[in-house]
Amino acid sequence: MKKEGKKSKYGQPPTPKQFPKLRRLPQYDECLRDFVASGDKIWVINMAELPSKNPRTVLSSLKWRTRNKSEFKGIRAFMNKGKIYVEKEKT
Repeated sequence: MKKEGKKSKYGQPPTPKQFPKLRRLPQYDECLRDFVASGDKIWVINMAELPSKNPRTVLSSLKWRTRNKSEFKGIRAFMNKGKIYVEKEKT
Protein backbone atom coordinates (compact mmCIF):
# COMPACT_ATOMS: atom_id res chain seq x y z
CA MET A 1 0.00 0.00 0.00
CA LYS A 2 1.37 3.36 -1.05
CA LYS A 3 1.64 5.92 1.71
CA GLU A 4 0.12 9.23 0.63
CA GLY A 5 0.24 12.56 2.42
CA LYS A 6 -2.19 13.26 5.23
CA LYS A 7 -5.57 14.34 3.99
CA SER A 8 -7.65 16.85 5.85
CA LYS A 9 -11.13 18.21 5.50
CA TYR A 10 -9.62 21.49 4.23
CA GLY A 11 -6.83 20.23 1.97
CA GLN A 12 -3.66 18.24 1.68
CA PRO A 13 0.02 19.01 1.17
CA PRO A 14 1.04 19.43 -2.48
CA THR A 15 3.29 16.94 -4.19
CA PRO A 16 6.68 18.25 -5.40
CA LYS A 17 5.36 18.33 -8.98
CA GLN A 18 2.38 20.48 -7.98
CA PHE A 19 4.39 22.95 -5.91
CA PRO A 20 6.07 25.56 -8.14
CA LYS A 21 9.70 26.38 -7.48
CA LEU A 22 10.25 30.07 -6.74
CA ARG A 23 12.83 31.81 -8.86
CA ARG A 24 14.32 35.26 -8.71
CA LEU A 25 14.02 37.37 -11.84
CA PRO A 26 17.41 38.59 -13.13
CA GLN A 27 16.19 41.98 -14.40
CA TYR A 28 16.29 43.49 -10.89
CA ASP A 29 19.91 42.35 -10.45
CA GLU A 30 20.82 43.84 -13.85
CA CYS A 31 19.20 47.13 -12.85
CA LEU A 32 21.28 47.36 -9.67
CA ARG A 33 24.47 46.28 -11.46
CA ASP A 34 23.94 49.05 -14.05
CA PHE A 35 23.45 51.54 -11.22
CA VAL A 36 26.67 50.47 -9.49
CA ALA A 37 28.60 50.55 -12.79
CA SER A 38 27.30 54.02 -13.68
CA GLY A 39 29.07 55.72 -10.77
CA ASP A 40 26.11 58.04 -10.15
CA LYS A 41 24.92 58.76 -6.61
CA ILE A 42 21.18 58.48 -7.26
CA TRP A 43 18.89 57.05 -9.96
CA VAL A 44 15.17 57.12 -10.72
CA ILE A 45 14.12 53.58 -11.68
CA ASN A 46 12.36 53.09 -15.01
CA MET A 47 9.65 50.57 -14.06
CA ALA A 48 8.64 50.04 -17.70
CA GLU A 49 11.81 47.99 -18.21
CA LEU A 50 11.23 45.73 -15.18
CA PRO A 51 8.99 42.64 -15.07
CA SER A 52 6.47 44.09 -12.60
CA LYS A 53 4.64 47.36 -13.13
CA ASN A 54 3.51 47.48 -9.49
CA PRO A 55 5.73 49.99 -7.61
CA ARG A 56 5.46 48.08 -4.32
CA THR A 57 6.65 44.84 -5.95
CA VAL A 58 9.58 46.61 -7.62
CA LEU A 59 10.57 48.33 -4.37
CA SER A 60 10.31 45.08 -2.43
CA SER A 61 12.45 43.22 -4.97
CA LEU A 62 15.15 45.91 -4.98
CA LYS A 63 15.19 46.12 -1.17
CA TRP A 64 15.50 42.33 -0.85
CA ARG A 65 18.55 42.36 -3.11
CA THR A 66 20.24 45.25 -1.30
CA ARG A 67 19.79 43.45 2.03
CA ASN A 68 20.70 39.90 0.97
CA LYS A 69 23.32 40.19 -1.76
CA SER A 70 26.80 41.33 -0.81
CA GLU A 71 27.48 42.96 -4.20
CA PHE A 72 24.67 45.47 -3.53
CA LYS A 73 25.55 46.44 0.04
CA GLY A 74 25.59 50.19 0.56
CA ILE A 75 22.66 50.86 -1.79
CA ARG A 76 19.35 52.18 -0.51
CA ALA A 77 16.06 51.80 -2.40
CA PHE A 78 13.13 54.06 -1.51
CA MET A 79 9.90 55.42 -2.97
CA ASN A 80 8.77 59.05 -3.08
CA LYS A 81 5.57 60.24 -4.78
CA GLY A 82 5.14 57.01 -6.75
CA LYS A 83 8.68 56.95 -8.12
CA ILE A 84 11.36 54.54 -7.00
CA TYR A 85 14.89 55.76 -6.37
CA VAL A 86 18.15 53.99 -5.59
CA GLU A 87 21.06 55.81 -4.04
CA LYS A 88 24.49 54.97 -2.70
CA GLU A 89 24.66 55.33 1.04
CA LYS A 90 27.41 57.45 2.53
CA THR A 91 30.01 55.33 4.25
